[in-house]
Amino acid sequence: SRGPDSDALVPVADRLRRSGAVLAEPMPKVVRAMGPRAAAPPDLATMRVQPADSAGVVVQAAIVAGAIRLTQHDPWTRRGDAEALHQMRVAARRLRSDLRTFAPLVDAAWAHDLSDELSWLGERLGAVRDLDVQVAGLEKVGADLRPDLDPLFEQLGVQREAARSVLLEALRSERYTALLDSLVDAARQPRLTAAAEALTSLLYRAWRRLERRAAVITADDPDERYHAVRVLAKRARYAAEAISPALGARGKQARAFASRAAALQDQLGLLQDAVIAADLIRRAAEASRKPRFTMAAGRLYEREQLARERARARYPEAWRRVAGSGERLSRDV
Repeated sequence: SRGPDSDALVPVADRLRRSGAVLAEPMPKVVRAMGPRAAAPPDLATMRVQPADSAGVVVQAAIVAGAIRLTQHDPWTRRGDAEALHQMRVAARRLRSDLRTFAPLVDAAWAHDLSDELSWLGERLGAVRDLDVQVAGLEKVGADLRPDLDPLFEQLGVQREAARSVLLEALRSERYTALLDSLVDAARQPRLTAAAEALTSLLYRAWRRLERRAAVITADDPDERYHAVRVLAKRARYAAEAISPALGARGKQARAFASRAAALQDQLGLLQDAVIAADLIRRAAEASRKPRFTMAAGRLYEREQLARERARARYPEAWRRVAGSGERLSRDV
């Protein structure tokens, strides 16, 4: 059948307009319910750094990127999404690393206060994330030992629930709300103290700090020294990634360095995971009075020790790649 004649609808439209009806853009119910704020532009928008941009712009872009990453993953973290939790933790860590990298360019007291609050948040995110990593790793390595390992996983589950409760309490706190406000303010107007083109010197400093520690690592060094190198590799990588867009053609070498530093970071991350897992298993076995669990835990402990030894054995090659890239980077920048 045919629809109504459009001319016949004119009187109806006139009557509706006289009654107060107005033309409006379609809007989802949820947006109407939340009010004008829901339809407003976002507080922060991603910045694209150009080769001609100043050091101040690079600082601001790094803070903006971190703040966006953190807030975007907040809702899903609250709902229990493990990957969102991971990304939120990375955002907090990276923001702290960026503040450290750009320390010569920003107000010291301002950066210190912001870093402290990010550390407070990062500790609570990390407490849950570290347990997620351990559970996933142990389930993979010890798949053939279940259900004898159930007491261990039950213990980890209890610890995770407790850590998640602390995290959710933090995310509902006024302190966290104040941190978000501070991040938005920092992203809009970072408190810069210098406008000099100091970017290349900042990147060079991050590389040399890594080199001084990483180049002297030996096979006999304790695991803590390897972990310290991992932290410095992460900072140098973040510095290269933040600064490379402003370097123009020279940014290619900085990106290559960042890639190799990330590979070293990942390799040392496997080492750290194995060290933490082995210690966790050992303590659980010592506290248990169940023979089957103790036997299974012993086998799992041996596997984690092997993983630790493999990760340490791969360190020289991973570092050699970073060192070569770092030397080329230092010549270019």
